[in-house]
Amino acid sequence: KKSIFKPAAFFKGIVLPMAQEQCTLREAVVLSSVLAKATIPSMHVAATIVRLCVMTPWYGTSSILLTTMLNKKYALPLQVIEHLVSHFCAFGSDDRLLPVVWHRALLVFAQRYKFDLNEEQRKRLKELLKVHFHEAVGSEVRRELLAPKPGEVSDPSAAATRMEVS
Repeated sequence: KKSIFKPAAFFKGIVLPMAQEQCTLREAVVLSSVLAKATIPSMHVAATIVRLCVMTPWYGTSSILLTTMLNKKYALPLQVIEHLVSHFCAFGSDDRLLPVVWHRALLVFAQRYKFDLNEEQRKRLKELLKVHFHEAVGSEVRRELLAPKPGEVSDPSAAATRMEVS
């Protein structure tokens, strides 16, 4: 826990090497627990998210770490959001059945950053859901992606109804 006081060294020396070397699920959960409890500068988290997104090959433990960092709810730069969208959409051509941790990471991303996505990114993620749909998580992700931004109305007839009531 004390190693987090130097976040750059912590991420470069512990988190990223463990993610690259296919750490066990238990190790990823323990590391995620430490990350979740610690206060880490947002730019270090953003840089690590980008590194996890471009990391190949992909392991399920990477999704656990990604989910933990997304759950910190930091305001991420638009470039990081684009990396995340590209990361998830890269699995669109993947034929294998993806684990629940991947779907959970996608759900957390959609929940936390749905208002930061532009229409093109939303469209790409909706197309991804047509390929990789999980019966328990997929509908939640779709609901989050279809949610209107604050102040917007999703259905024109609902807007007319609200105007008549007012």
